[in-house]
Amino acid sequence: MEIVLNKILSEIQRQEDKLSSQMMQTADEAYQMTLFLNEMLFTIKMKVLQTGFKDEQQEINFFKNIKPQILGKLIYYNKVFRIETTCPVSAGRIHQSYFENQLKMLKSEYKESISNEDFYRYYRAGRTDRDHNYFRLGKINYHDGLKSNVFEIDLSFSTYYDNKVAHIIANEYFILFCLPK
Repeated sequence: MEIVLNKILSEIQRQEDKLSSQMMQTADEAYQMTLFLNEMLFTIKMKVLQTGFKDEQQEINFFKNIKPQILGKLIYYNKVFRIETTCPVSAGRIHQSYFENQLKMLKSEYKESISNEDFYRYYRAGRTDRDHNYFRLGKINYHDGLKSNVFEIDLSFSTYYDNKVAHIIANEYFILFCLPK
């Protein structure tokens, strides 16, 4: 099974360009991207479940590099949609205050659940020595004291850490596109 990251990223970029050229509201664009990415993830999941991986390295690459890119964008767009659709007003001080509070919450979430973890440092350092533990199906070490969402993941298509990488990527999109420069 060959799933090529560059092809997936190109497809995502084409959809983003298509939607932005339609001059939609931010919430509508985020919603459409959420639907698109969810469908893309489902299609890839079916492909993975049908054909599997040819070897350990392909499996690790998929869960470390490919799936988190799609899931990270999905998390990002879904969060943008939720933020945009819960904003109490469309302009003025309350509007600005709402987005400032959302930004504070995102920063706090990032600090609490991402950047203070050993895995974050492992991933950011570009290490590979524990990839066989982090990015292979069924390799969940419950002794690490993982967060309880580990019990909710689909063990046939997820590792605990591909989800962690996806959240890191989603956070990077917020830094790139939402934080003031």
